[in-house]
Amino acid sequence: MTKVTGHTSLYALFGYPVEHSKSPEMYNYCFNKMDTDSVYVTLEAREDDFENAFNAVRSTDIKGGNLTMPVKTLGAKYADELTDSARLIGAVNCFRNDKGKIYGHNTDGKGFIDNLLNNGHEVKGKKMVLIGTGAAATAIACQAIIDGVHELSIFNQKDKFYENGEKTVEKLTKEFPDRVITMNDLADEDLLKEKIAAADILTNATKVGMEPNEDQSLVKPEYFHKDLIVTDTVYSPLETKLIKEAQAAGVKATYGGIGMLLYQGAAGFNFMTGQDMPVEDVKRDVYGL
Repeated sequence: MTKVTGHTSLYALFGYPVEHSKSPEMYNYCFNKMDTDSVYVTLEAREDDFENAFNAVRSTDIKGGNLTMPVKTLGAKYADELTDSARLIGAVNCFRNDKGKIYGHNTDGKGFIDNLLNNGHEVKGKKMVLIGTGAAATAIACQAIIDGVHELSIFNQKDKFYENGEKTVEKLTKEFPDRVITMNDLADEDLLKEKIAAADILTNATKVGMEPNEDQSLVKPEYFHKDLIVTDTVYSPLETKLIKEAQAAGVKATYGGIGMLLYQGAAGFNFMTGQDMPVEDVKRDVYGL
């Protein structure tokens, strides 16, 4: 257990609600494991008082921390400097305070990419099919293009969120004109099948497959092929219907959302503290994997 003293560095999670977050357990475990004189707490912050809360970070010398809903986009507004991923995504999920100057970063997409890289899968030059246009999907899309994915085909049903995907495609195409980035209707089964057949990576970044809808998947099993890596952002259950059917079809590899969550935390820890998180220890002792 960390002994808090007058020298203890403070890190915090801002958002609402925050009591359900696993971040305090994970990061305080890391501080204890590494014998670091630091502590991580949760601080409730709603949209209407977030500016005051964030400004207090500067004056109280909170070293860094995380932002969760509903204040991630406000973090991008009030941070002094943003990384490329935070700027493109338009949201901050972790920050570092350097003598009153706040640097904002977004590790949602980086956690996804790092999980692939740490399992031996390069993304540069690859073709990717991404289903979804929400916050997680946007983060993955931006980071995938930053890290060199050559062709990105985003699919979503034509609902109120479809426009989010169109805006993401427009923004990324403008900054990366050498890439092939498209927005597509998920109802076009022939096109989805065609794109998956040519893809190296398929990712579900929607809530489909999450409890209590474990019996659902947006991809027909016959669309899989042996050279395909199939991933999901859902981590409860650990293996969604999409992942199970992909495994049964004999695809190259499958990864559920827990790996993305783990490496997202690792990237955030490094950004906040400048130190490497003991990933394998966290995986075993915090997540029980």
